[in-house]
Amino acid sequence: MHLKFILLITFLITCITTLNALNTTITAPIVAAAAAKPISPIVACTKQSQCAKTHFCKIKQQVCVLKYPLHHSCEKNKQCASDKCHKNICRQGCKENKHCSITKEYCTISNYCESKHCGTCTRNVECANGYCKLFRCEENACSNSLKAIKLL
Repeated sequence: MHLKFILLITFLITCITTLNALNTTITAPIVAAAAAKPISPIVACTKQSQCAKTHFCKIKQQVCVLKYPLHHSCEKNKQCASDKCHKNICRQGCKENKHCSITKEYCTISNYCESKHCGTCTRNVECANGYCKLFRCEENACSNSLKAIKLL
């Protein structure tokens, strides 16, 4: 009886040691991968001030979400990393024309970059060919200039 007890204890110790070795072998890569790529925690919110500056509060889901990049669809300025949502698209913010892609865009009065165009205008910089007269981009070569801009 005493011998059976010793054999049972020896067997259990061997099993535990083997399981511990297997567990270390299996979990070590998982732990290393988790350490290499941290997962950002989900933050609940009911108002914008509860989120980091890089996130906005999605009120309906009550969760902070990473702000959207340029050209992503949006509904409000706070949803965009640039803080500029215009015509439901995240736009580049600006203070001067040089803050935009000079050949393709201009800085609007509302401080976001807008594509140059042909049609109605208030300033030369809005027109693809650079000529705004009587609130219209001068038709002379405007459409050709617009095509050239789109190829850039």
